Amino acid sequence: MHYVEIFKGEKVLGANKNVEKMITDPFSVKETERVRWVDIVKGMAILLTIVGHTIQYYLKGSWIREIVFSFHMPLFFIMSAYTFKFSDDTLSFKKKTIKACKKTIFPATLCFSLLTLIAIIKDTKVLNNLSFLKNTIYSYLFASGIKLDYYGREIKEMGMLWFLFVLFFGRTAYDYTHLIVKDERKLGLISMLTGICGIILGNVMPVAFSMDIAMAVFPFFYVGTCLKKMDMNKSYIKRSCIMLVIFVTTLLVTCSDPFKRTYLELAARRYPLFPVCYITAIAGTLVLSGIAILISKGKILNYIFSFIGKKSLYLYCVHSIDTVWNRFWSFKENQYLSAIVRIIIDLAIFTLLVLVIDFFKKSKKS
Repeated sequence: MHYVEIFKGEKVLGANKNVEKMITDPFSVKETERVRWVDIVKGMAILLTIVGHTIQYYLKGSWIREIVFSFHMPLFFIMSAYTFKFSDDTLSFKKKTIKACKKTIFPATLCFSLLTLIAIIKDTKVLNNLSFLKNTIYSYLFASGIKLDYYGREIKEMGMLWFLFVLFFGRTAYDYTHLIVKDERKLGLISMLTGICGIILGNVMPVAFSMDIAMAVFPFFYVGTCLKKMDMNKSYIKRSCIMLVIFVTTLLVTCSDPFKRTYLELAARRYPLFPVCYITAIAGTLVLSGIAILISKGKILNYIFSFIGKKSLYLYCVHSIDTVWNRFWSFKENQYLSAIVRIIIDLAIFTLLVLVIDFFKKSKKS
């Protein structure tokens, strides 16, 4: 039995003998079936996400942003497929789709509504402005991480919540494809072609709910599916070293100047030298996974990162609205300090949120 998920733990049944043995959850008395290194790599990735969103590309240190952006979102898509138990029939597909919607679209909608409410509170005059309502609706329907031009109309960006929409629509479509296409080679070919179509579509016209990106990440889902057959613990140091060489080499090819935004950025529909940038993302994911496996053999960092990774959806949602309190963490003269303070504040709010949610869950059970 395999129990892991891209953000929150989801029971995943699988007969893969190569998947690691399950271990005890350090935050529960009960035996839960989780793969520790997966939680750790998610914990590391979400913290790197915060750093990447804080470091600006036009300032000193932008190479950090370049490295993080080259693989951080693809990592979540790859891990999502790696931990996902694909549907066996249409009934299970329907159940999984409804469940996934609750875990992704619902929190995304909640955070978007909260940000909209805060904007209204800051300036109640917008309620009398019909264009504000239209822009808000368009922003939600397109779920884009950046501003879009839709036939002359400027569509306001949703921000980082785009990822949750892409995760839902992308993985749901991939799950259905996996259900009807049994041949793995055909699935790989379809994933690559779908990815190419998504990249082309995204550069031609805006698409509702960032469906073009949902198509573009199909190759990452396929990579996650393939990784299920690997024993990730076997020769992980050697594999990580090889992947590190590939990562650095391909990154230098696609982004030789960190002050120019030529790195992979899914939200901005930027795919430099495709498929080289995808190779960079996959290699980066495997490097960080190797580091996570190494950390899983220790104690302190193991405990910290696995806790964060296990509840990383909560931290992602907190981070998606942390611009509301940016006066507490934004230091224009020192973006490194901004990143550190931002992480500390987000983690504090995240921990409080986890404690409150766990309290209500326990109260409900009792």
